[in-house]
Amino acid sequence: MRRVLLLIVALLAAPLASAQKGSCANTLGRGWPVAGQNWGAAVEQLFSAGLTEPPALSLTRLPEKDNESGLMLIPSAAGIASGDDWTLRYVEADKRVRYWKGDNLVLRVEQEPEINDVPIPAAVATELLDVWYRALSVASPVGAPAMFDDTEAWTFAIGSLRASGPPPRCGAFAKMREQVELLIEASDERAGKRERRWEQLQTLTDELSATLAADFPTVAKDLDWGDDWTNPDAPKDTVSSQTANPPKP
Repeated sequence: MRRVLLLIVALLAAPLASAQKGSCANTLGRGWPVAGQNWGAAVEQLFSAGLTEPPALSLTRLPEKDNESGLMLIPSAAGIASGDDWTLRYVEADKRVRYWKGDNLVLRVEQEPEINDVPIPAAVATELLDVWYRALSVASPVGAPAMFDDTEAWTFAIGSLRASGPPPRCGAFAKMREQVELLIEASDERAGKRERRWEQLQTLTDELSATLAADFPTVAKDLDWGDDWTNPDAPKDTVSSQTANPPKP
């Protein structure tokens, strides 16, 4: 199933080159898509099996027909400041959660999903979180509603920030898709091979950070995922749909 998901990620990214030649429409909005909230929340709860605290980051994939899957970054039990390895979790539902039984739509959460937990260096995890938090903040500005796509919907959560919609296919945010693919691969590899994945992941993180700094210089630099995650009730970023548009060349 993991190989199938990697193929799907690659196929969805196929239009990237042509899309970048024209306009690059943003696909993410803030919060849950109305049509997918119950489904997505049920899948997230299923995938969080065994966790005593919410993950620092979760990405949940809600496909049209295949089984749901997700990625999580889980801090060390010793705390973020310890510098200990975090946990990268990749999860796939054993059977599709959202299921039509006759005329009734049911959510099959009484199941044991396939869970792969592997260590990820704290520095790699925290830098990825920092850049993704900034990217999602500008990709899903306040006031931009999350759209539901029957073909494929992704929902990201970092602290109180939730961004949802069809997976991004172009522009700077397409690098996040490449990072998702690397994380999936790393979750099923030996320690030696994972080291190579972390290097590749770091390169893409640096590229995404540089692009955000260039395209959104006034809004991206002051956003901090750590404050949001540790204090979710505090006032959040004020990125609006007006300020989230990159400057014209």
